[in-house]
Amino acid sequence: MPLVFFGLIFFALELAVLIEVGSQIGTLTTILLIVGSAFLGVNIMMRQGAQVLRNAQIAAAEGRSPARDLVEAVLVVLAGLLLFIPGFISDAIGLLLLSPLRGLVAATTVGSWVAKHTPSSPSWSMHRGPFGSTEGREGQTIIDAEYKSIDDEK
Repeated sequence: MPLVFFGLIFFALELAVLIEVGSQIGTLTTILLIVGSAFLGVNIMMRQGAQVLRNAQIAAAEGRSPARDLVEAVLVVLAGLLLFIPGFISDAIGLLLLSPLRGLVAATTVGSWVAKHTPSSPSWSMHRGPFGSTEGREGQTIIDAEYKSIDDEK
């Protein structure tokens, strides 16, 4: 229920700002700004989101936790969605998420929450398939095998 209430208030504020801006700069300019921000949002989601996900894959391959990069990917997609939504308030929040503030948020608040709530393991690894590289961290050889326990009962 509070989410619906927040959504209605946010929609009303977006509409009020849209009407005010439209009366100040003109209807056509307002429409062009809204359509331009939607294209910008889609472009950002496709380009920066893919780059941040690649960084997460590289971090996992190097044995580092990809949690921060994954949080940044979520924030980039959220920023793109906010830019896609018609309205100037959502655009401002989306642009704020694209600023260097995004890395700070990912590294501190959200990143620490993810680190606390994920199972701890000595290292992160990336499965490369049966013909992939067997080199692990620090030149260690990784052997991938399956086994089956056999009881001595006969």
